[in-house]
Amino acid sequence: MHQRNPLRIAGLPPASLQAKLQGIVMSVGQALEHMRDNRASREQTAVMADELIKEELKIRGIRGARLPYVSRVSPEPLALLEHLIGESKPFLLADVLSGMENYRTDVTMNFPRVRWHEDHWAVSLAIVCGSDPIVAAAYVPLYELTLSAVRGAYLFINGQDWRWHLHKKMASPVEEIVPLVEWSWWGTPAERRARFLRAHLALEEFADPQVLGASVVSGALVAAGRRHAVALLGAQPWEQAAIGLLLRESGARVTSIGGGGWDIFSPSLLSAAPVIHKLLVKRLRSQGPWRGPPPASITRLFE
Repeated sequence: MHQRNPLRIAGLPPASLQAKLQGIVMSVGQALEHMRDNRASREQTAVMADELIKEELKIRGIRGARLPYVSRVSPEPLALLEHLIGESKPFLLADVLSGMENYRTDVTMNFPRVRWHEDHWAVSLAIVCGSDPIVAAAYVPLYELTLSAVRGAYLFINGQDWRWHLHKKMASPVEEIVPLVEWSWWGTPAERRARFLRAHLALEEFADPQVLGASVVSGALVAAGRRHAVALLGAQPWEQAAIGLLLRESGARVTSIGGGGWDIFSPSLLSAAPVIHKLLVKRLRSQGPWRGPPPASITRLFE
């Protein structure tokens, strides 16, 4: 039996929602650009960004009982997401400030092989039904990129229909492939470093993997054709919901690290043009299971 589009059930047409989400992330991102000099803590900055998104949702008429809202600063966000998914109703999911540590320029990092940049931050927003994103938008100020997409349609970049056939454009030799690798902040510092180094070692036959410190920024650059591939390790649902859809609609393959299925609750995301994706999956699988404690051989590198 054919299932009706959940956006129609909510009474909101996809094209209109795409334009509204695109406007929201741009407006919030530009507001955050003007707030860079404030001395708020990381948590306060995230709350301010969250309030800006909520206000924009009200102004644009898409916040209400029909579309509940969840973000990283919501009370018990994972429990709330599980409840909403159980109801099989669409909801809004925001990464209110991807790359928060970059946004706060006074924060220093000591991870190995990291190309940190204080302006690598972004805002993203998605509408999700079940565990799959169906409309998404992201704003990346450093690269002047605003991306948006509806499931089953092409990616739009800066308001223009991109129609970028990734599998045709990206045919670089192996030695020219530069993967982007991001890791989530759960776990101990040693576990975080180990997740990155494990991926780095798996991909060492390619050009030196880079870390930008913001999952949404890395995903957006791949979707826009400015980088070859992205791997997210341990990402939370709000960190990968919007970018997963934007990557899919760009023509890239989106899977887990091992090449399996992906949704917003997946513990990892791997995306690249199909021909490159095959090479990356083969190399990453060589590192064995990606769940659980890191191997002692990798952990020892940090002792």
